[in-house]
Amino acid sequence: MKAIKRYKAIIITCIGSVAEWLEFSAYLYLAPRLAHLFFPDQEAAAGLVSVFGLFAIAYVARPIGGFIFGYLGDRYGRRLTLTLSVLIMAMATTGIGLLPTWDQIGIWAPLLLLACRVMQGMAVTGEFTNAAVFMIEQSRGNPCLAGTWANWSANLGIALGALTTALVSLPTMPDWAWRIPFLISCTTSLLALLIRRKLFESPSFNAAAAKSLSPKKVLTELFLHHKHNGLVVILISAFAGVTLYVGNMFWCSYVVSHHYFTPSKANMIASVDIGVEFLMLPLMAIVAYRAGIRRVMIAGLLLTASATLLNFYLAAQGCVLTSMLTMIMFATGVATFEAPMFKLLFDLFPARIRCTGIALAWAMGQSLFSGPSPMLAQWLSDHYGWVGGVFCILLVCGGGLVAMYMHPAPHKTPNTQAVNIASS
Repeated sequence: MKAIKRYKAIIITCIGSVAEWLEFSAYLYLAPRLAHLFFPDQEAAAGLVSVFGLFAIAYVARPIGGFIFGYLGDRYGRRLTLTLSVLIMAMATTGIGLLPTWDQIGIWAPLLLLACRVMQGMAVTGEFTNAAVFMIEQSRGNPCLAGTWANWSANLGIALGALTTALVSLPTMPDWAWRIPFLISCTTSLLALLIRRKLFESPSFNAAAAKSLSPKKVLTELFLHHKHNGLVVILISAFAGVTLYVGNMFWCSYVVSHHYFTPSKANMIASVDIGVEFLMLPLMAIVAYRAGIRRVMIAGLLLTASATLLNFYLAAQGCVLTSMLTMIMFATGVATFEAPMFKLLFDLFPARIRCTGIALAWAMGQSLFSGPSPMLAQWLSDHYGWVGGVFCILLVCGGGLVAMYMHPAPHKTPNTQAVNIASS
C-alpha cells in the first residue's frame, strides 16, 4: 500500500511539472514573434536582444523565489510548495496570452510582459528543485532514477511546448495564434492543481522539528556551513539552464533569424532534441546508479561540448537531417549529465534545510548564468556568428567539470540508498 502511495505521488508530481514547463518554454520558442509584437520599432536582431533582455531581467528575482519556495518546503512541507507553484504559473502564463501588444498600449506592453515573466520564473523555481527533492524522498529504489523524473517531466513539457509553438508558427495560422500556447495554460495548470491536491506529504518532512525553523536560522546555517555545497549547486544549475536556453531555445531563434530554417522546421528539430533527452534520462539514471555518478556526468560534459560545436557550425548548411543528428548527439550528452544530477545535489544538504539549500543555490545559478545566456549568445552571434552560442555552452561545461571535483562525500540519509558518487 505504501509503495502504491509513493508511485502515485511521483506520477502526480510529474503531471504538474509537465504542465508548468509547457507554459514556461513557449516564451523562448516564440521569441522572434514576441520581438516583432512587443518591440516593433527595432530591427529584428535588436528586437531579439530586447526579448532576451526581458528574459534575463526576470531572472534577477529568481533567488528570492528560490528562498521563498525552498523555505516554505522546509517549514511547511513539500506538498504546499508544489501546489502553490502551479497556481502562480497558471496566473502568469495566462496573463501573457492576454497581453495587449506595443501597437495597442505602447511601453506598457513590454513592462507587463516582464511582470508576467518574473511570476513565471518564481513559479518554476519553486517547482523544479522541490519536485526532485520530493521524488527522491519518496524513493525506495534507485534514487538517481527517482530524481530524474523531475527532468523527465520538464523535458516532456518543453517538447510539448516546442510542438505547440511549431504548429502556431505555420504560415496558415492567423496572427493571433501566438497566444494559444499561453492561453491553454489556464486549463493545464488548473487540472494539475486539482490533481496535486491529492499529494501525500514527503516522509522526510518532520512537521514538529520544522516549527523551529526561521528564515534567519536557515540562511545562517546555509552560509556558515554549506557555502562550498552551494557553489556546486550553482555550477550544475548553470549547465542545466544554459544548455536548455542556448543549446535548444536560442538555437531556434538563431537559425530562424539567419534564415537557415523556417520557424516550424527549427521547432521540429528542437522537439527532436527534447524528445531524445526525454528517452535517455531514465536510461542514463540506471547507468549512473551502476557505473558511478561522477564518471557518467563527466562523460556527459565531454559529449555535450563536442556536440555543441557541430550543432551551431553545421546549422548553416540548412539540412534538417544533419541538424537532427547533431541535436541527437547534443541531447544525449545533456541527458547523460543531468540524469543523476539531483541525486548528487540531494546529498549535499541535510533534510531539514534541503529544499532551501538546493532551491536558493539553484536559483542563483539560473540568475547569474542561465537568465543572461540567450541575450549574451545573441549579442555574441551578432558579432562573431555561430561562435556566440558555442562559447556560452563551453563555459558552463567547464563549470560543470569543476563542480564534479568539488563535490564532497555524500551524506548518509535514511530515506535513500547510498550511491557510488566517485567513479567505480
